[in-house]
Amino acid sequence: MIQHTLILATARIPLMPSVGIHLLVKHIIDFYAPKIEYFRNEPDNPADYIDEEMQRKIDSTTYIEINFETEHPLDYDAYNIDEVYTLILDQLQHSKTREITTDHKDITICLY
Repeated sequence: MIQHTLILATARIPLMPSVGIHLLVKHIIDFYAPKIEYFRNEPDNPADYIDEEMQRKIDSTTYIEINFETEHPLDYDAYNIDEVYTLILDQLQHSKTREITTDHKDITICLY
């Protein structure tokens, strides 16, 4: 299996634990059209320097990181934004969830 990561970003949304995360992510995609921040293989985790401007952006943004697997490589550059949304909604619907973590504003979902 080949590992992939999609990171979506939208204006900060307060997370409520009573809302199902998969349903919330679908709602965010359907109604907020989040920006695709990253769509590639699993990213390395280098220690990045974060300046004040970057920190303000981080503080005012909700990030949704979705890690998923496919049997075949993906040509990331061939996907338009709607195709990325369709791909990830299909993954959320048909894949099993390994782990979901949230904090007060960000979501990480690991599928298999």
